[in-house]
Amino acid sequence: MMDIESLLKQGMEPKKLRKRPSGRTKWLSYVWPIKVKTVESSVSGELEVTAWRGKYILDTGKVNYSFGELHKIMDTTLRWLSKEGCKFQKVLMLGYGGGSAAEIIHQEYERDAEIIGIDLDGAILELAKDFFYHQGVRLMKENAENYIHRASKNGWVYDLVLVDLFVDAEVPSFVWEERNLAIWRSLIETGGWLAINTMMGKNDASPYIEALKTKFSRVETITKHRGNCVILCRC
Repeated sequence: MMDIESLLKQGMEPKKLRKRPSGRTKWLSYVWPIKVKTVESSVSGELEVTAWRGKYILDTGKVNYSFGELHKIMDTTLRWLSKEGCKFQKVLMLGYGGGSAAEIIHQEYERDAEIIGIDLDGAILELAKDFFYHQGVRLMKENAENYIHRASKNGWVYDLVLVDLFVDAEVPSFVWEERNLAIWRSLIETGGWLAINTMMGKNDASPYIEALKTKFSRVETITKHRGNCVILCRC
C-alpha cells in the first residue's frame, strides 16, 4: 500500500480523489447534513446527495449507496482481501453506486486496476460522475444478471467480482439461484475472489453460504459491521 506522499516522491501521479464539498457547504456540513441534490430515479426511487462532515454521501430512502456506512464495509472487506493476497488488477463491480470500493482500490491497493462498474440505474451513474468517484473506471448501464451471463459466455475472468446489489435492502434473488452459482465460479480467475455484500446477519445468510461452498474451494465471512455479513468465496 502506498500513500499519496510516497507516490509523489516517486514521480507518480496519484489517482484523483472523489469530489468533495467546498466553501460554505463544506464548513456547514460539519454542523449538520446539507442536502445538495435530489433526483427521482425510475429504478431506485428518490436519490439524495448530502454533504456531511466534509464529504458527499449518496442515499435512497432506505439504503446508503456510497461513502457512508457502506464505505466502512467496503474498506473492511478490501483490507481483508488484500491481506489474503487478492491482486485487484482486474475487478468487476456489480452495483457500482458512487464508487466507494473503486476509490479505495485505486488509492490504497492498485492504482492501475482495471475496474468495470455495472449499474442498472443511469441516474446513479450520472451522480457518480458529478459528485463521487469514476476516474479510471469503465461505467456501464446494464442489468447485472445479463452481464454475468455474457461475461461467462465470452470467457471474461476477474481477480475480484464484488457484488453490492440491492432492491431496497434485499439482495436480488438471481444472485443465489442455483443456475447462477456456476456462473459466479466461471468469472473468477484462479486464486481470485467473489465478494457478496448481503445486508443481513450471518444466520440469515447461512443457506447462501452453504450453497456457495458447493462451488468454491473456500468460503469465509466478515461480520464486523453489525447486522451485515459479507460472504467471500475463493477459487
